[in-house]
Amino acid sequence: MTKSKTSKASAARPVNESPLHFVVMRRWYENERATADEFGASGRPDGASLHIDEEHHRAYVHREWDRRDQSSSAPTPDCYSYPTEEGAENINVGESTYKVMLKRGGDLRICASALYNLKQNPHADLGYK
Repeated sequence: MTKSKTSKASAARPVNESPLHFVVMRRWYENERATADEFGASGRPDGASLHIDEEHHRAYVHREWDRRDQSSSAPTPDCYSYPTEEGAENINVGESTYKVMLKRGGDLRICASALYNLKQNPHADLGYK
């Protein structure tokens, strides 16, 4: 009987799980004009955006702001999303999520329930294609 050799890397991860990828995550809030006008600036969670690196994160936030009319005379949109003030954080995602991010140019916007599932299990298939 011979002993099988097991590397530390394969022993640390079950055979059926792919490696995790370290990505940048930014939470977003959603606000409605009526709520902001009547009650001041307040919002509710609106999911998160995932980015393969900090450069993609900065470019994504910049694109989101650029597509809005920033002039002082522009009316507040009925509903809009904005990044939280907490800033970005780094999280792990599984291979399937990372591949979707690459397929979509390095960024992926996910809903609040998908973010919850991802936090519970980084290997979760979020259903995004």
